[in-house]
Amino acid sequence: MPTMTDLVFDLDGQRLPPTWRDELAQALQAALPELSSVQVHPLRLVPSGEELLLPRRARLRLRLPQHHIDELQNSLMARELNVGSERLRLTHPRRRPIDTAPTLHTDILVLDIATDGPDTDASYVEAMFEAMLRAELVAIDPMLDDVPLILGKARVIQTRASPCGFWHGFPVVIHDLTPNQSLRLQERGLGAWPWLGLGVLVPHKTITGL
Repeated sequence: MPTMTDLVFDLDGQRLPPTWRDELAQALQAALPELSSVQVHPLRLVPSGEELLLPRRARLRLRLPQHHIDELQNSLMARELNVGSERLRLTHPRRRPIDTAPTLHTDILVLDIATDGPDTDASYVEAMFEAMLRAELVAIDPMLDDVPLILGKARVIQTRASPCGFWHGFPVVIHDLTPNQSLRLQERGLGAWPWLGLGVLVPHKTITGL
């Protein structure tokens, strides 16, 4: 049985800073004291100079423990979120069950890779990342040892959560999952920072036989 549910809100606001992940997590902390158990789906934002614009139909999607869903929804609806200089208002909540799709992806996953800086050799970072990712998957379920993976283009993420102010991350697609594996991965997330919108898994177009 699922233990997590997605809660989706319409999001009223205009613009966010480049470090929006940190700012949003800080704002959510006031309403969700157990933030480490919450997954924050990445926001869809449009770059504009040094800021990021919220589209007109912006959504905030949170993956929350099912047994606290009513309490958490009421807590979020009772406040505005101060993210940078922007005040975000949450409206029209609705719940979405987790779909146990055989193919999952995350927009960006960060693992704790030691590097010399943003310009560290890309092939080294990718090789270290895939090795660490496979080790994490096996720790979750040994049957995921040879599950097909696709890594997208590396990205550098600005964040105050890192001592050096940035992390290396990759988009990731995972294929050929059983329903139980899919549910378990989505409820757990990947990496240590799903509450920053990193490593949150969602269904993706299915590709098999890789």
